[in-house]
Amino acid sequence: MKKIIFFDIDNTLVDSETFTVPSETLRLLDELSKDDNFYLGIATGRGPGRMGVINDILHYFDSFVYSNGAYVTLNGKVIYDSPYDNESIDEILEKAVNHDLLMGVSGLNEDALLRLQLRGEINLKNEAKLTPDYYLKNKVYQAWLVSSDFETLFKCLEELPNYNQYLWTRSGVDLTIGNHSKGTGILKVKEILGDVMVISIGDGYNDIDMIEVADIGIAMGNSKVNELKEKADLIGPNVKDNKLYEFLKNKGII
Repeated sequence: MKKIIFFDIDNTLVDSETFTVPSETLRLLDELSKDDNFYLGIATGRGPGRMGVINDILHYFDSFVYSNGAYVTLNGKVIYDSPYDNESIDEILEKAVNHDLLMGVSGLNEDALLRLQLRGEINLKNEAKLTPDYYLKNKVYQAWLVSSDFETLFKCLEELPNYNQYLWTRSGVDLTIGNHSKGTGILKVKEILGDVMVISIGDGYNDIDMIEVADIGIAMGNSKVNELKEKADLIGPNVKDNKLYEFLKNKGII
């Protein structure tokens, strides 16, 4: 049976402190990309326009699950495309205004800020520009809220129960609509590929779904998400240890 391995990006493929892919992970990708028994995939909260951190290795991958499952490609073809409706963006924006939260959205090619937080300071590692009408002119696949105060953010999220909520940290969260998740995106790929074994590797809150749908779910050792580790079949190495190749080899996965 062929296998497809889906990787999260930040703190799984990439060391987010150095913004580099560990050398043994590069070795892993290079070898498996030449092996007909394997497909390689990316499952990320990022949109297609924010893949610069792995731009040099994109050619290794057969499938991309973007924006937590809202936009999915396989072998260069779009197999799922489900953007936000404007009414949902308006609803989230209203809550963001009421609670004074920064709100951004992710399109296909870039991110945009719909509003800034007026009080408090936010250290946002995103070069998105303030473009309040972005969603009226472009497809949006994900919304996100950021606050300098977790309690305020949490209160706002309580008022948005119909959206999938994926915390980055205690200050930010991704919001998707419908049944979108990395897991649902991966299942759409599997429907097309047929009888394949799915291996998912991640470290964050938004990786829980893809761990659950996988035949083998692996939580990175550096993950701080207890629920992810509890649901994973295996606990992998810390991204900084540069031992992902050795780990998968020792477990008989590759």
